[in-house]
Amino acid sequence: MPPKKVKYFFSCDGVAKAANGRPAEQFSRPFKRSILFYGTEPKEINAPKCNWMKVEKGDSLLDVTTQRAKPRRPRKQYVPFATTKKRIWGIPISLFKDYAFDTEEHLSRCFDFDWSCSKLAKIIKDQS
Repeated sequence: MPPKKVKYFFSCDGVAKAANGRPAEQFSRPFKRSILFYGTEPKEINAPKCNWMKVEKGDSLLDVTTQRAKPRRPRKQYVPFATTKKRIWGIPISLFKDYAFDTEEHLSRCFDFDWSCSKLAKIIKDQS
């Protein structure tokens, strides 16, 4: 690295921060840029303040960085588990699979039984 003052800041979800306990200064004009991180949507970065470090002649980047900084790794994309063939809901796989549905014959027998138990025959006069 050439000898100079190197300015840097950290960002997370578009919010820029200067590190505590490190030399910091205000930008003369706030740093505002749209930056693309790992192929995702561009993030608007607004950094009014940054950290700095002085790089001397002969310093290597490893000598300058006292912290064990690592570059960001791309966030892993969520991949749902491979599912088996999706079952379509139907009565054969439901709670009603053993239910006996009404038929015309069954409804006719029920009506005849209900008619025999009722006293409507005494109230309704024969029309014939």
